Amino acid sequence: TVGLMMSHLMGVSDAAALGNAADLGIAMQFTNIARDVVEDARNRRVYLPLNWLDEAGIPETQVDDPRYRAKLAQVTALLLDEADRYYRSGFAGLKYLPLRCAFAVAVAGRVYGEIGKRVRARGLHAWDTRTVVPTWKKLWLVIVGAGDVLTTIPHRIAHPFRAADRKS
Repeated sequence: TVGLMMSHLMGVSDAAALGNAADLGIAMQFTNIARDVVEDARNRRVYLPLNWLDEAGIPETQVDDPRYRAKLAQVTALLLDEADRYYRSGFAGLKYLPLRCAFAVAVAGRVYGEIGKRVRARGLHAWDTRTVVPTWKKLWLVIVGAGDVLTTIPHRIAHPFRAADRKS
C-alpha cells in the first residue's frame, strides 16, 4: 500500500511501475516483520505465516520464547528469502520514477535490505538487541543507491519521465 501511495504522489501510473512499487513495499514490510518479530510477539502480534511456525514447531503464543530462537531464525530466514525476491522486483521499477525520487527510494530500499541481511547474519541473536545499520554503512548505501539509479539512465533516455495527471 505504501509503495502504491508513494507512486501516486510521485506522479507514476504505469502498471508495471505500480507492480514494482507494491513489491518494494512488501519487501520492506517483510524486513520489518523479521526485525521486530520478537517485540511484536511480546505485544501479542504475530505476522509470520502460522503454517511456517507450525512446521518449525513454534507455538504461536510463544514466538518470543528464547527456547525457540534457533527455529525462529530459520523461519525469519524464509521470510527474508521472500523479501529478497520482492526487493529485486522493486529495484527493477526505479527506472519508472522521477530521478530524485528514484534516488530516495533506492537508498531506502538498500538500507532496509541491509537490515534484513543483518537480521539473517545475527541468527538466533537477531533479537537480543535491535538490529540497526550503522551510519558509515548508510553512507555507503547512499553511494550504492546512486549507482542503482545510474543504471536506469539508458531507460530514462529512451523513455523520458512524464508525470501522470493527479486528480485532487
